Amino acid sequence: MPKSLESREAEHGQKMIEVKLRFWTNDIAKEAGQIVPKHAWSSGVVRIESNKSHGIVPGAPKPFH
Repeated sequence: MPKSLESREAEHGQKMIEVKLRFWTNDIAKEAGQIVPKHAWSSGVVRIESNKSHGIVPGAPKPFH
């Protein structure tokens, strides 16, 4: 481990970094309001959850493709 990194105490639930991916599923099915199970576009949004121990402050979800 590099010398510049210091360890610190972390509460239960604050020991990991959580990233959520959400994929769009609209307009895949032929009928409006319907979905095709297990199918999604290769785009959506990514978001990161707040984590005080790691100093992570969430921002707005970021679109990806």
